[in-house]
Amino acid sequence: MSFDLKSVYGFGTGALKDVEVESGKLHDDFNSYARVTAIDGNIISIDEENSFSGIFEKFAAGTDILIHASASLSATAKLGKFICAKITLANAGALTLDKDISGTFDSADLSEYKIQAVTFANFHCLKINSGGLVAPQPYSSVNFYGGILAIKCSHSLELRGGHIYLSDCGIPTYQKDNLRPQTPQEILGTLDADERAGEENFCKENIFPLNSGDGATFIFAKEIIPQKDSRIGNIRTHGKESCRGAEDSKYKPSNITNVGGSSIFIAYQKGGLYFENLAKYRQISNSNATKGQGLARCYIANNGIMQGDGNKLYWRDLISDAVRPSREKFIYDFGSGNYGDEENPNYPLNNIVTLFDVDVEKNSARFKLTTTNARAAFQVGAKCLIENAEDFIFADVVDLDGDKVFFSVPLPEGSFLAFTVPEFENFILSESFARNPFIIFVSDKCKISGEISGACAIVAKNFEVSSTAKLGSSLYLLAKNISGDIENVAPKYSTILSGKE
Repeated sequence: MSFDLKSVYGFGTGALKDVEVESGKLHDDFNSYARVTAIDGNIISIDEENSFSGIFEKFAAGTDILIHASASLSATAKLGKFICAKITLANAGALTLDKDISGTFDSADLSEYKIQAVTFANFHCLKINSGGLVAPQPYSSVNFYGGILAIKCSHSLELRGGHIYLSDCGIPTYQKDNLRPQTPQEILGTLDADERAGEENFCKENIFPLNSGDGATFIFAKEIIPQKDSRIGNIRTHGKESCRGAEDSKYKPSNITNVGGSSIFIAYQKGGLYFENLAKYRQISNSNATKGQGLARCYIANNGIMQGDGNKLYWRDLISDAVRPSREKFIYDFGSGNYGDEENPNYPLNNIVTLFDVDVEKNSARFKLTTTNARAAFQVGAKCLIENAEDFIFADVVDLDGDKVFFSVPLPEGSFLAFTVPEFENFILSESFARNPFIIFVSDKCKISGEISGACAIVAKNFEVSSTAKLGSSLYLLAKNISGDIENVAPKYSTILSGKE
C-alpha cells in the first residue's frame, strides 16, 4: 500500500527555516492546539479562549493543520481518524479551510468525539542535539487538546542524540475508561500470547489513535538522519506495570495494554543508518531501566531502497500489518543454504526477470527472462526479490506455466522486475564484486571485507563486516547477529534490521 504525500501537503514549506534544539532543552511548545467546537463543510470553529498557542505556527491563514478525533466517550468508528487541511482565512475562532472536510468529520461527530486542531510546525531542518527533547503538550482532559506533536521538515530531521519525547503525553491513564474506549480490534486481542505483543492493534492509513499514557507524533520529513542512541516514543524508565510498549504488553489482558503506548506516524523519503532504532517496538535489554521503551503502534511510509515518484511512499505498519516483514518470515528464515559455500564469486549471482500483466489476486504475472547464466535460476522454488517503483518484497516461485509465474505472496501493484536470489550456507567476500544486482540469503555466516558496487540486499543469520569493507550506495541488511564496523562502513541510506531488536 502507498501513502499519498499530497494528502498532507508534502514535506512542508520549510518556512521556519533551520531550528536547533540545544542539549538539555525541552520544547513542548512547537504546536498550537484547540478543541474543535463546530464543523460546517470547509469551516470549523475552535475554542479559541481555551486554546494553546505555540511559539511557531498559529491558527492563521496559510497554516497547515491536523484535525484529529483524539478522544471519545464511547464511540470507536472514528476514533483516531484524521485529515490535514490548510487555513485560508482565520476570523475570531472561525477557520475557513481549503477543502470540505464533511466526508471525514461533520457536526454530528462532535457529540461523540473530542476533535482537536493542531498546527504543523514547518521547518527546513530541525536538529535535536544530545539531551534535547521535543514533545507535544500533554493531552488536557479539561480542554480536550494536546498529546500530538506535528512537524514537517522540507529538508531534514536530524536527531543528534536527542529524542522525540512522548512519555505521559497521551490520554491521562486515569481517564482511559472515559476518553479512550477500546476499538473492536483491540477487544479481540484479549490476551497477548506471543512475542509480537500489540499485534492486535489494528489501524488503517487514515486512522491513527491517540493512546492512553503516551502521546502521538506525526512526522513528515524529506530525510531523517538519526544517531543510534536517539529515540521516538517513551524514553522514560518504566517498569512492567506501566505497560508502555509492545514488549510490556506480553501476557497481559488487552484492556490494560492495548490502549497504551506511543503512536508514531513517520513519512520520509530517505532514512539514514539506525533509522529502525528510532521507534523500537521491543525492549532493548532485560534491565528494568529500559523496559517500556517502545510503542503500541508505528506506521512508517517511505520509498525504501527503490525510489518512488516523489508523491507516493510505501506504507508499512510495524506492529499490526500482517504482510510486514515479520519475525517468522525474515528473522528466523535465512534461506535453505542449498547453494552451499561461496567465496569471492566472479560471475553474476542474480538473474533479472521482467514482470508484466500482474494479477494481484492470483499472485501471478507473465514474465520475460532478461539475463541468463546467473548463479540463481528462475525456477520453481527459487527465492526472488520483487520490486516496483514503491516497494520491494521477498517471495518464492511456487509454479510456472509457460510464460506465467505464481509467487508465494501477493505482488505489489505495478511490479515490473524480479531478481532471483541464491541461498548460501556461508558467504565470504574479501575482494571487489562489481556485478549488479547483489542480493543474497545466507543461512549461517556472511563475512564482508571487500567492496560491493551499487545497492545490495543481504539477509543473513550472522553478518560480519570489517573496516575495509565498502558497501556501495545503499544497503538493506537483515540479520540475527551483526558484528564488526557496521556503523562506519554502511552507506548513508541504509536499512539495518537485527534480530536483537
